[in-house]
Amino acid sequence: MKSDLDGLAAREAESRTKNARTRDPRFIKFLEHLAFGQSISGACGSSDLPRRTLYDWMEQDQEIRDLVDHAKC
Repeated sequence: MKSDLDGLAAREAESRTKNARTRDPRFIKFLEHLAFGQSISGACGSSDLPRRTLYDWMEQDQEIRDLVDHAKC
């Protein structure tokens, strides 16, 4: 399963947008941890992406929300 998910967030971010936030290494790492089943809080901690920053981005950007929702599936 891990090999299927390796680079998932990076591929998603590169193929769907030119949004700088989605290319942030912390966000990419966050999405990978979330896809492996971590909670949002845990994935933020593992990726050094402050939870407040993530929630601000999600509030401001539908694409960020969509990527987060997709990674949770």
